[in-house]
Amino acid sequence: MVMNKEFQIIKLREYYKKNYPDRDIDSIDFEAMLDSTLTFNENKSAIKKTLGFEITTKEIENKAEEYGMTARKQEEEQTAKELNEALQKIKDTKAIELDKYFRVVDDYVKALVNAKDINSLILLGEAGIGKSYRVIKALTDLNKEHSKDWVMINTHITPLEQYEFLYNNNGKIIIYDDIIKIFDDPVNLGILLSALWNPMGKRMISYMSSSDKLNAPKSFEFKGKIIFLTNKLAEQLDTIKTRAFTINLEFSWEDKVKIIYELVKLYKMPMEVADWIKKHSNKASNLNFRLPFKVYELLRSHPDRWKKLAQLQINFDKEKAMVVELLTSSLPVKEQIRRFITETGRSRATFFRWKSEVQTQSIMKLESD
Repeated sequence: MVMNKEFQIIKLREYYKKNYPDRDIDSIDFEAMLDSTLTFNENKSAIKKTLGFEITTKEIENKAEEYGMTARKQEEEQTAKELNEALQKIKDTKAIELDKYFRVVDDYVKALVNAKDINSLILLGEAGIGKSYRVIKALTDLNKEHSKDWVMINTHITPLEQYEFLYNNNGKIIIYDDIIKIFDDPVNLGILLSALWNPMGKRMISYMSSSDKLNAPKSFEFKGKIIFLTNKLAEQLDTIKTRAFTINLEFSWEDKVKIIYELVKLYKMPMEVADWIKKHSNKASNLNFRLPFKVYELLRSHPDRWKKLAQLQINFDKEKAMVVELLTSSLPVKEQIRRFITETGRSRATFFRWKSEVQTQSIMKLESD
């Protein structure tokens, strides 16, 4: 659309005064130079070329910002298209392809089982994404039996109890399932460190106590292996981390949605469950793989109003949700940051942390492609 000539002249003067404050803009005869058949931007470029004005830093920033927003929009559109195609393929295919998203877990469990010098695996990941299930399945696929080859601890345990547990299950794979507080006790931590590594080669564990409650030798060589499942890396784990395989089971929102579709298909739930979850969640949602089962139970119990009830089961992180909203807006990055800081009281660093999280494609995506 071509602006009125007089209005274009006003806008041109404003533009050049703002971007070229060191030039005598009032002396330029814009009326004589203006082509009324051209748009404002076309006239602006033509006059700039005629006058020999260089592009300003501000213009470069604006162009870069404009390009960045366009690129982000195109990337979001392409990602959405690829996701829809992938979900349709899941619907149309009879085969269940759930394992490919967790292949890295299977590979590391196998590596631990076969390892000669590494005796532990730390598996990080938020609650409800199948850490315990996948590790147990990986062990089962390797023909490892519960009680005989591996055992699990998922309740609080005292140092004495832990010492005796390790002694009674020596040679097995011990799975510590989300009992982060065990690392708060220095005695418990010391026992674990001794169980994982010793510079002399033999992993000797000792428990010096005069208590008659001790039902094990005061010292023994531990020959088992340990798997830690946790959603938070305790500071004390930094020491253990150097003696263990460590992986972060982290999924993008898109991959979580794909896995939910696979779960719905595997457990023969109505595909409507997965479709509803996709429609009512986004990158700010704290999705987990228990959600489709909850939604399905609501559908079965309340077929007339399950959708309204199910909305209460999708949790959003407010700060992350705001970043998602800002990133999909047409606002310049500086304005996005300003609004985030103003409305949340959080820092610039927090904005970029959330931005990185919602834009990151997880290592699991490499495994699932």
